[in-house]
Amino acid sequence: MHAETSGEPDDRPARTTPRTVLAWTIPQDIADRLNDQFGTAFAGRRPAEIDARLIVSRTRQRQAITAHRSQSLHNHVLHRRLALLRDREHLRVLCQPNRGDPTMSYAYTTRLRQPFSTAVVDRVRAALKDQGLGVLTEIDVRATLQAKLGVAMEDYLILGACNPPLAHRALDIDREIGLLLPCNVVVRADGPDATLVQALDPQTMVQVTGRPELKAVADDAATRLHAALDQLTV
Repeated sequence: MHAETSGEPDDRPARTTPRTVLAWTIPQDIADRLNDQFGTAFAGRRPAEIDARLIVSRTRQRQAITAHRSQSLHNHVLHRRLALLRDREHLRVLCQPNRGDPTMSYAYTTRLRQPFSTAVVDRVRAALKDQGLGVLTEIDVRATLQAKLGVAMEDYLILGACNPPLAHRALDIDREIGLLLPCNVVVRADGPDATLVQALDPQTMVQVTGRPELKAVADDAATRLHAALDQLTV
């Protein structure tokens, strides 16, 4: 929750608006390397615990750092961390609005600095396949809406990804889980020069069904999806 003041001149209570709260984090392996090298106490996160990965401009960040002497002088830990992370930053969700709120986050997202194209979609397919996730279905939303409604929109594909062993485990726990399968991966244009790749958070299965037995399956699927999205940014 994030409190906002109303701006009213009287003493009425400030309005509170539910918002998703994100926190910066780093992967466990990078935290371990920094701690070993500098004796720091970074708390890293496993892939399944990281909710978003962003591509950032280190050039612009370093320019900003030089403007702050406290960061730019003799800060070997900072510069080593940036070198290990390369052009990626990692975020995790600290707080989400109540279930059903339209602002609730339920996706892993990676933004590629490449325009939408067949080649980009093929890379997404290959990355998913490398993690044991085959694409069973493909929906061209742009073409469908254009043909059926005459509506124009950006390039937008929905890929239905599935790992048969994981699907089997989930179905053994809850036969109705098929309503949430396969795991949808969206590949869509983000302006003329970028593409967004978004995967449904597998933990949605646990949240929707209320079945904690599904968490191990969701964790496995999340690790595979995170690895696939990471592969796209290498």
